[in-house]
Amino acid sequence: MARAAMMTVMNGSPNTSPKQAKIVMWVIWFAILQGLFIIRFFAAPKAVAPEEALPLELTAIAYVGITAAAISMIIRWVIIPKFTDFQSGLFTKLQSILPLMIVGLAMAEGCGILGMFAIPSTHVDERNLLFAISVACLILSAPVYLLAKPEKSPFRES
Repeated sequence: MARAAMMTVMNGSPNTSPKQAKIVMWVIWFAILQGLFIIRFFAAPKAVAPEEALPLELTAIAYVGITAAAISMIIRWVIIPKFTDFQSGLFTKLQSILPLMIVGLAMAEGCGILGMFAIPSTHVDERNLLFAISVACLILSAPVYLLAKPEKSPFRES
């Protein structure tokens, strides 16, 4: 049922209004953001503070998470704006924007999940850093481009 609804929104069915498509995109964004917090506070193993404070030295896994967050921001701020047409008042290629948005959100969330499950529990600062980067990327990935007015596009020169 959910898959059929998603395919209807992605394919731009005549029965799907732009308002419905916007709601779907906002719900997906909100669910992923809230899911990260739920995983962090209820499912992730608890961090164990070491007896003495260790300097923050990032592991290779942390760099993988930071790279995923960077890819998420490239998708959000470079690629998605190319698929918008503010002259007509709405995005033109929903079937292209929605998967890109989901991939970008998944990359940002992946940064936080790597920090929770792949970083040793004694590296508290590193885990917190990846979680903070992930939350920041998810907040910056909010689909606010759906709210822009055609005459006031932040992506196109008037």
